[in-house]
Amino acid sequence: MCKDIECIKNSFFEPVSTKEITSAIKRLKEEASSGPDQIHNLLLKNVPQNILKDIMYLFSLSLRE
Repeated sequence: MCKDIECIKNSFFEPVSTKEITSAIKRLKEEASSGPDQIHNLLLKNVPQNILKDIMYLFSLSLRE
């Protein structure tokens, strides 16, 4: 199982990019309520850039699994 982004990049699928994550976050409606994860869209819209890599890793790992 991959433990870092380099492993994911070398995997058999295309990993999710930070550009894709940023684009998806920009399209979120600020006034929408939180989903089952209780993460509000405003939080995602204001997340620091260094956290985007962690989100990218989680999405890519999720797709791989």
